[in-house]
Amino acid sequence: MTNKLQKTQDWLDFINHPKPSLLKANVFDHHLEIENPNNVFVTPEYLKASGSSIKNSNGAPKNMYDGLQTAVNLCRVNAEYNPLDIKNNGDEKHFIKFTENIARMPFVTLLKSEVTEIEQSSKNADQLIDSFVNGFKGLSKKDKKAMINSVKNLVKAALSYSKKQETISNFSQNMLKDNDGKSVSFHLYNSKFTIYVTEKKGTIKFHAKYALSQAEYNMSLNTWKEVEPAFKKQLAVSTEEFLKLMTTPKDAESEVSVACLEETNV
Repeated sequence: MTNKLQKTQDWLDFINHPKPSLLKANVFDHHLEIENPNNVFVTPEYLKASGSSIKNSNGAPKNMYDGLQTAVNLCRVNAEYNPLDIKNNGDEKHFIKFTENIARMPFVTLLKSEVTEIEQSSKNADQLIDSFVNGFKGLSKKDKKAMINSVKNLVKAALSYSKKQETISNFSQNMLKDNDGKSVSFHLYNSKFTIYVTEKKGTIKFHAKYALSQAEYNMSLNTWKEVEPAFKKQLAVSTEEFLKLMTTPKDAESEVSVACLEETNV
């Protein structure tokens, strides 16, 4: 058994049988009990390459796409992070534990981890989203439009939970990316915004300069082949299942119909 395979087996034992442990700090480490809506963008290349992973899987992961999705979902389950219920376990506290679990995975490489400052003074919602997405490292120009649409869905979902009183919400966007069949990447991007609602208008209150935290975790095909035996007892998570588990839906009881912006200097 190789060293990496042994470490992967040890990690799977840990992630499936949680116990107190010191985990790695990361750029998302804030630990606030605030809502943490989440959305996922899957690049067209990833969807095409994942093949059978798009459909519901049975049994153990059969390829690196299954493997990455299964591993990330194990991190989510262990952290008890539930993007489908941001009023409860879909908060930032659980999201942070989720990212800590990802940082501990021994079969991925952290390629990027940084906090950047985004400048935005327009009160146009589309321009705010555009400037937000412009800060995403690892996103190709051809995928920008699709990512913008994904972030728009994230905004709609987040604002559907807004209330009359101002609350902070941690907007989280993920990306699954295929790198020419040689590796796969899981990207995390997030920023905090203050949101509230008046007369059915959901409003994002933002600063002209705000922080964007992001990280990229990469798993090569060679690494997956090396550690795949450790996953033989794990139930594979398909791409379709992964999207359902990681995408925050709009609040069914919400009457918010319009997204507005308000710049603040406070």
